[in-house]
This record gives sequence, structure tokens and C-alpha cells, in this order.
Amino acid sequence: MKKITLWKKLIAITAGICTLFFVGIALTQTLSEESIVKASNKEGIEAAIQEAQEEFERTESMSVQEYYVNYLGYDPRITADFEQKYALDATQVIMKDITNEKFDYLMAVTALYENSEQPILSRNEQKENGQVVIGENGEVAYSLETLSSDVAALSDSVDSETPIIEICKKYDIDPDGKVGDLTPAIIMEINQKLFEISDHPE
Repeated sequence: MKKITLWKKLIAITAGICTLFFVGIALTQTLSEESIVKASNKEGIEAAIQEAQEEFERTESMSVQEYYVNYLGYDPRITADFEQKYALDATQVIMKDITNEKFDYLMAVTALYENSEQPILSRNEQKENGQVVIGENGEVAYSLETLSSDVAALSDSVDSETPIIEICKKYDIDPDGKVGDLTPAIIMEINQKLFEISDHPE
């Protein structure tokens, strides 16, 4: 999937932990594999964290349009839908001012437009030697279940498939279909359900 790190970043939980979450966003995004390899000692790790913090401070001052379209290179329909839903100008709304609910919506439309051809359930991911296959453009074809479970930090012992199937059936959608078969509202409901069955609420 293109820019999979967004899924490790984008989820709004509660206003009380929103600030901590945004710090996690920046650290996840900027501590790439390359920087982690370079950070082979304490000083290197501290430098990488400092770099991540600086990048976080830079991105939090970006507009929604600048962050999603210019910085991350995502589909412009994401911000267009955001503007239509909330009657806001995506070039004027700053990332640090985004509420949890708006962040949830942005994550859902990102899934819809960036991953529309990927499967809903992880059992339908195409794999070779146990690894999800790489697409023609270098994207990793993870399912919505895999990505949403990752964001919700679900352990392998938690059944993430059953609640997704139940939600899909509620809306008469084939759970063995693709992400593009869903709506932002349904994706938000799936994300929320997986969060609820994680350890976070406790």
C-alpha cells in the first residue's frame, strides 16, 4: 500500500490523548527503516527522535490540503470530500486544529481512495511465501482489516475478522469484497469497533 505509515498514524481516540497521539504520528512517520539502521547507538537514536520531533512541529502547522495532497501525495478527493462534509476550506484548516472526529473521517476517506482495490479482510490478501505481495507501483496490498488492526494495536489473539464481517453484513456488503465497496461511514464504524475491542478503552 502506498504510504502505509499513514495507517500507523491516523486515528483519533479521545481529546485527552490527542496530543500524545500526534507525537506518535510524527515519530512513526519519520523514523523510517533507514534512520533506524543509522541510529545504531544512543546518540543516533536521540538524533533520530529529535529529527522526528522537528518534522512533527513542521507538519502540524500545515493545512489539511498541504499535508494530505502536497506532503503525503494522497488523492485530492480526500480533501475535496473533507471540504464538502464539513463546509471548510482545506487550505485554511491547520492540522493541529483537526478534531478527533474529523481525523477519523480523513482516515476513512484515505482508505477509500488510496486502498479501494485492496481486500476488506486479511484472509483475502495475496501472499507469496507468507508475505503480502508488492504491487506494480511498489505498494503493499494490505487489507483494511490488517491496516485498521494495526492502527488499533490489536494483538494477534484478538479476532478482528468477525466484527468486520458483522458490520459488512449489516449493510449488505460482501466482506470478501474490496475496500471500495464500503463508504467512509462504514470504514469509520469498523475502525471504531476494532478500537473498542483493543486494550485501549481499559
